[in-house]
Amino acid sequence: MIKRKPTHPLWRQAAAVLLVLGLCLGMTTAQAAVATLITPLAVFNTGSFPTSLVYGPDQSLWVSLAGSGEIGQISANATSTHPLPNRTARPLDLTIGADRALWFSVRNQNQIGRLEPGAGLSEFPLNAGSSSADAVTLGQDLSLWFTEPDGNRIGRLTTGGDLTEYALPHLNSKPMGIASAQNGDLWFAEWGGYRIGKISLQGEISEYNLPSSLARPVDILVGSDGNIWVIFNSGRTVARFNPHTATFESYSLATKNASLTDLTLGPDHKIWFIGTHTVGCFELVNGAPANLTEEALPSPIYAYQGRSQIITGPDNNLLFSTANSSIIYQSVQSGAPARRDLQVFITYQPPLLLSAGTFNIDAEIVNWTHIDATGVEIDLTLDQSIHFVSAELPGGSCVDQGSQVHCTLPSLGGGVSLPVRFVMTTDRISVSPSPRSLSLEVSSAEGDYQPGNNRVVLFPEIHTSLDYFNDFSEGADRYWSHPLTSTPVDGLKVLGLFDNDQVSFHWEDLPPHNRLWLCFDLYILGPWTGSQYLDPDDTTIVGPDFWTSYVNDDVIGHASRQLAFTTFSNLERYAQAFPAEYPDAVSPSQTQAVAAGEFDGHPTVRDARYHFYYRLEHSSLSLDLVLKGLNLDGLAHEKWAIDDVRIKILYDASIDRTYLPVLFR
Repeated sequence: MIKRKPTHPLWRQAAAVLLVLGLCLGMTTAQAAVATLITPLAVFNTGSFPTSLVYGPDQSLWVSLAGSGEIGQISANATSTHPLPNRTARPLDLTIGADRALWFSVRNQNQIGRLEPGAGLSEFPLNAGSSSADAVTLGQDLSLWFTEPDGNRIGRLTTGGDLTEYALPHLNSKPMGIASAQNGDLWFAEWGGYRIGKISLQGEISEYNLPSSLARPVDILVGSDGNIWVIFNSGRTVARFNPHTATFESYSLATKNASLTDLTLGPDHKIWFIGTHTVGCFELVNGAPANLTEEALPSPIYAYQGRSQIITGPDNNLLFSTANSSIIYQSVQSGAPARRDLQVFITYQPPLLLSAGTFNIDAEIVNWTHIDATGVEIDLTLDQSIHFVSAELPGGSCVDQGSQVHCTLPSLGGGVSLPVRFVMTTDRISVSPSPRSLSLEVSSAEGDYQPGNNRVVLFPEIHTSLDYFNDFSEGADRYWSHPLTSTPVDGLKVLGLFDNDQVSFHWEDLPPHNRLWLCFDLYILGPWTGSQYLDPDDTTIVGPDFWTSYVNDDVIGHASRQLAFTTFSNLERYAQAFPAEYPDAVSPSQTQAVAAGEFDGHPTVRDARYHFYYRLEHSSLSLDLVLKGLNLDGLAHEKWAIDDVRIKILYDASIDRTYLPVLFR
C-alpha cells in the first residue's frame, strides 16, 4: 500500500487523525501523537469526493470518486483513475463480483457498472423507471444485489447481465444499505419505511418494523455472530436485530456524533464506525456495545457531496474516506492480528448436471489479507442425489461425512489464491429436472471480517439428458454457421440448399457427459452421380459426388472424428458408396433411402432422403459438427439439405436398458 507525504492542503488533517484511531488501538493520547501507524494513504483531486472503498483486483484499493465520475485505484506503486464514459455519473458503492471484477452502483444513472482491470469498463442498464442504484453487494448466489431507493426495488444482476428486480411490498420504502448474511439472505435498510428488510436468494421478501420511528435507517451491517446492526440518519442510536427471534435491541452510544455514517467489522473483533464528528470503535460484551472509544474528526461533517466509509484493509489495517475530503487514510493495527478475509470464487461449474454422471466444481480460495490464515476449514454441503468422490486440495485433506465434506488446510498464505476441485456423482433420477443445491464455505481459526463473501451457494438441476431439436420450421438458430433455410417444395422446410458448402454446428458450455446421440435427415437433391468419375458414354467427368461429416474429438478438441465419407447417386445408371464408406463399397443408387420423390422443385430427377443415427462416446464440453458436400455441380442443381436434427447429451449409465427412447420417426 502507498505511504507518501501528500501535497494536498488537507495534510494538516492527518496529525489530528493520528489521535483518532490510536485510542482504539489501545494507545494513550501521548503515544498516538508520535505514532506512525496512521498515515494518509493517497490524495485524489479536489472535488473528486472519494466515497466507497474495497480492496480487490490487481492487489489494489479501489475507490469510487463520486464527484469526478471516476474509479480510483491505489496500488503499491501508483495512484490512478479510470474515467467513466459519462463523467457526470456519480459512482457510489463498490464490491468484488464473482468474476473477480469490480462492480459499482451509479447514483444518478440508470445502470450498474463493471470494471475489469486491463479490459475496460462495461455498463448494464436497469429497467425503465428504476432510476438509479445505491448500495451494491455480492450475493452468495454469485450475483450482484443492489438497492434502488427511487424505484423502490431490490435488484439482482448476474455477471452475464441478466437482470431481475423485486418490488418492495410497501410504497416509498426507499431501500438504501444492503449486506449479505452468512446463510445467503440479503438484509437492507428501508429509509422511507422505518423498517429493515430481508430478501432470500429466491427473491422472497420479509420486512421488520423498527421499534421507533424517530430516525430513518440508512445502513446495515451483518455481524460475525449473524446479528444485524442498523445505523440511522440522525441520533446516537445503534440497533441490533436478532434474525432468529425477530427482535430489536436499541443502544444509545455515548458518542459525540450527530449520527453514524458507516460501520465495519475490524480486524480486532470490534465494530468500527465513522460518523459526522468522530471515528471510533466499540467491543461487544454479551452482544451489546461496550468500551466505546472515539476521537474527533478535524472538522464536523454536516453537508457533503460524497460519503464517509470505513473498511478493514488487507494488512489488518483500517482504511477510511471522509465526506468532502480528497484524502484516503489508513491505520495499521498494532499487536497480533486476528481476523482475515477469505473469499470463495467458483472458476467452473457445470451449466446443469446429468443423472448417473460424474462432474466437478472448481473453486479458488483467496486470502485477501497479506498475513497467513491458519487452521483453514472448507466445507462442501451436498443436497440429495449428489455424492462426493474426491477432492484436489493442495496441502489439505478432506473427509466425506455424507451430506457434508469437511476439508482442512494447515494454512493459506497472505495474498495467496488456492485452487480446489471437488469431484462428485449424481444418482439416476425419475423426475427431470430435479433442482438441487450445493454450498461451499471457507473459514480460518482467526475468523473473517467479511463473513458474507466466504460462502457461495449453487443451484444446479439434475437432468436425464440435455436435448436439442430443430426441424427448421421457425428457421435456423445461433448454433449453425449457415442459417440458410428454404422451402423447396410445399410442406418441406429445411436447412439449405447447399452444394460445396461447409456447414458447422457449434454447441458450447455442455455439462459433463460421456455419450452423444445424434440423428438427422439428409436430403440428396438433383442429379448426383455417386462414385462415378467418367460418364461411360462420352467420357465427361461427372463425379464422384461426395458428402462427409465430422464431429469433434474428445482429446484434441476440434472437428476431427469422421462420421461419414461417402457418395450418393440419384441416377440408376450410377452406383453409390452409401451406406458404406467411399471407396470401400458399391451399392445401387438410393440404397437405404427412407424416402424418394420430389424434394427440390426440379422434377427431372427423383430425389432421396436418408436418416442418420449415431451413438457416440463424447466428453468434450463443446460439440462441433461439420457437414460438407464435395465435388458437386451447383449449376446442375446437385444440392443437399438437412432437416429434423436431434441431439441428446447424456451419461451412458443413466440409460435404462429395459426401455430405450425411440429417436426414429
